Amino acid sequence: MATAIGFAFAFGVLVLFFQRQSGESAAKTIDVVAILAAAFPPLSMLVWQEVYGVLQRGMFGMSYLWYAREAIRL
Repeated sequence: MATAIGFAFAFGVLVLFFQRQSGESAAKTIDVVAILAAAFPPLSMLVWQEVYGVLQRGMFGMSYLWYAREAIRL
């Protein structure tokens, strides 16, 4: 279930990335960081299991920051 949620989050961010106007470069940069945060930690957890919790919390923290920014933006 967590994998499906991760894919849904990354897909949603990617959709918004392509819908943004060219003048919204700061928002697009945050989108890219959010996509990387959704992809990099799960892959890193396979290699660095001793920092699994830290990577997971970083991933969730970035997703919450992205959601908060989008909520404020609306």
